[in-house]
Amino acid sequence: MRWSVRLLGAIEAHGHGRSLTHWPSRAAVQLLARLALAPDRMHPREELVDMLWPGVALDVGRNRLRQVLSTLKRVLESGSGVTVIEADRLALRLVPGTLECDARNFERHLRNGNWEQAEQAYRGELLPGFYDNWVIEARGRLSALAHRLESMPRLPLSGAAARTTQSAPAPGQFPAFWTRLYGTEINATRLRELVRHQRLVTVFGAGGSGKTRLAVEASRALKDPVAWAPQDPGRAFDQVVFVSLVDCGDATRALDAMASALQVVGREPLTGIARVLAGQHTLLVLDNYEQLVGVADAVLLQLLTDTATLHLLITSRQRLGLAGEQVFELAGLPLPDAAVHADGQAPLHDDALAGPPAVALFVDRARAVAPDFVLGPTQARAVVELVHLLAGMPLAIELAASRMRSLSPQALLALLVQGRAPMLDLLARDRAVPAMAQRHASMRHVVAWSWQQLNPSLVPVMQALSAFAAPAACETVAAVAELDAHTTREKLEQLRDQSLVVAHKDVSGSPRYVLLQPVREFVVERSDGAALALARERLRRWLIEFGQRQAARGYQAIDETETELAQVYAAILGAAADGPQACAQAIELAATLRRHWEVDMRAGLPHAVALALNSALAAVPGAHHRCEALLLLCFSNALAGASAEALAQADAALLLANDPRRRAQALLRRSHALLFSDQDQSGVDASLTEALLLARQAGDLEAQGLALRMQFLVTVNRHDDHVAGEALALQVQTLWEKLGHRRNAYSGLMDRATCWIAQGRLHEAATALAACESVADQERHATGAIMAAWQLGRVSIRLRQADTALAAFRRCLQGAWEHKRLAYVADALVLLPGGLAFAGPPEEAARLQGFAVAHWQKHFGAFYRELERDVRPTRRWLRQALGAVRFEALRLEGAGMTLNEAVALGLGRTKA
Repeated sequence: MRWSVRLLGAIEAHGHGRSLTHWPSRAAVQLLARLALAPDRMHPREELVDMLWPGVALDVGRNRLRQVLSTLKRVLESGSGVTVIEADRLALRLVPGTLECDARNFERHLRNGNWEQAEQAYRGELLPGFYDNWVIEARGRLSALAHRLESMPRLPLSGAAARTTQSAPAPGQFPAFWTRLYGTEINATRLRELVRHQRLVTVFGAGGSGKTRLAVEASRALKDPVAWAPQDPGRAFDQVVFVSLVDCGDATRALDAMASALQVVGREPLTGIARVLAGQHTLLVLDNYEQLVGVADAVLLQLLTDTATLHLLITSRQRLGLAGEQVFELAGLPLPDAAVHADGQAPLHDDALAGPPAVALFVDRARAVAPDFVLGPTQARAVVELVHLLAGMPLAIELAASRMRSLSPQALLALLVQGRAPMLDLLARDRAVPAMAQRHASMRHVVAWSWQQLNPSLVPVMQALSAFAAPAACETVAAVAELDAHTTREKLEQLRDQSLVVAHKDVSGSPRYVLLQPVREFVVERSDGAALALARERLRRWLIEFGQRQAARGYQAIDETETELAQVYAAILGAAADGPQACAQAIELAATLRRHWEVDMRAGLPHAVALALNSALAAVPGAHHRCEALLLLCFSNALAGASAEALAQADAALLLANDPRRRAQALLRRSHALLFSDQDQSGVDASLTEALLLARQAGDLEAQGLALRMQFLVTVNRHDDHVAGEALALQVQTLWEKLGHRRNAYSGLMDRATCWIAQGRLHEAATALAACESVADQERHATGAIMAAWQLGRVSIRLRQADTALAAFRRCLQGAWEHKRLAYVADALVLLPGGLAFAGPPEEAARLQGFAVAHWQKHFGAFYRELERDVRPTRRWLRQALGAVRFEALRLEGAGMTLNEAVALGLGRTKA
């Protein structure tokens, strides 16, 4: 048995063997009425407080609401053992099936065309004796419906037209939001202007991107003409009506929902709607239209044709594609700069929440479930990575933040990145949600809703896209899907129009397509494992062929190669899961592109990629690719300060080198690793001489350039001969100019400037180094810019330009840290105290030098002469300025810092 509540003509309730005609308070009656009139929705506590006690302080209102709720529950539930009202910290709702209301029955009979039953249900005005604003508004609406009922024919509607939406919000009412909004101010302003001037606007975006919230916020502002059009009152909307279409699968049900929201009754809803809208400037907000695209479009066009003053604002995961449609595409929230905020460089503190909206949203929602949540430096780094991983999607961020009740940001990030738990299930609410909110209960629900609307012919392209971990060009997707480029592009655009695929522009302006991680996981779950493995194999084969083409083009392919490196790294990292053949392909892929890292970029592999490549070596029996991979690993490890591993790999490569060119390269790599180690280096000169001869014998000009530069490094750093070094650097510069390699030619000029510094030609060196840094920036050559800034800092110290030196060293450190060039990070940290000592607090310089010297010597051995010559004056000045005892104490304190702390200190982002 359930309660039957009468609100029309009287206020009473009957059920559980009792009749209630006297109520404990007026507030209890209003609360019961509010719940009974909208039983299918959650009622935020803040909304109820504002309704019952307008203007009261929130904490006072919350306390009053608790008392009224307790009283009402006692009245309705006492002695029955049945829970009628559910409540949590945020909202209240009726338990489904426990209460019926005569006002709801009246509206239901009207929608179904049951005029006699509707007349019987309407026994008087709503809540007689109550004159609160919300009551007067609801009373007037029901009274108007009852007045129209008198002229209605007494024929019931057909069964198809009588179906209604039980889980939608109350007809015409905007959904209520009680959480704080972040990062939508600019979008809301732009959307309002678009809606003012265009009659058909679609807010388009993936599930969970905040389409409904944005449309509601923009539309609410449009209710007040003074707020949004003070100079144009004639453009004001007479009414703004919200219609939820979430449960509408056909045009008939969509029309029924619109008619209900507009209080239209009758057998011809389209005609009735047009009649009601005639002469009124109306904004109709149609929410969740995606399942109606191509099904109810004719209804929209007819409404727009019949009513010249009607504007439609539609939210949809799919573009409508109608003539005159203006699409407002909604991506994720603005994200913080991952490089700036990484590893404590620019900590996000609790008072900085007005900055990055994605982080602010995460913190706000995290505190809703864990009030003691604090955004310290460690948590901030993890949160920044999380919101980037989640592409700034508001729902995904909210779901992730809800996990802070039992997880830390670092733990959640590890689970998502390492794949130990699917994002589809990990990003889910940990409690039951109302039926109307099920689509947003988890990322699995979000994706499943979009998947239901998917044309089956597009599934193969989705399966091909699941092989990509980074945005891919159309041609690449076509190769993996085994389709022609034209067909693939059409299907990708269809998927993009359904918000299942995201498109980004690369540096050339061409679109690149990718699945967001939850969608990718969903596709993998729904697909055959063998088909997915075949797609990944096709991708590896395509990347190998791509690498071969790029290697043949040399330096001219630098930028194009860079655009595919994310795919290359992902293919190498994922090869182990596909077995030995995939590992062999990963080795072949890395070997094919080796010159890009060693010659063009002068940068090694990311650490995780190097580890995966090293593990894959066991699956490669052939000497050719194995040797190439060892040389690349040797180069990467030497740059990372792992000299022992680099030397072992160089020795292994030497054993496999079976031609002059490859032996020359192996000797170069071994010399490079040996130069920055503690081992005996007496044989370096002979090795480099042999390498240069072999490179000339093989006619390999690039290898000759690398050998000459290694000779330069040995001559300058070990033999301290800058005259001979300058001659070698000039040869290097001339050779690269001959090859047309602008980046490396300027690197040769930079090496010459190094010799000019030692010779006292400081101003000449400074001019050259500034030019080198500028060209490196133009070329997007991170390593060149890092090295030029470091050398410019050195010469600025000698010119006693402390501020210039400090700025240059910080540019060097920032670039090296962002691009994971750990060897250059160590170089920058060693010399940065020289600028900090004179331009900043000497105490910070002493701490930083204490860390930097120990760190450099741990990873790269003893200082070479030139580096010791630069470090010694700073050490001496700090000892004199601080006193020997104070200097030693600060130096030891600095030696205990972590690398992250030292980088933050060096960049001036935080205190040690």
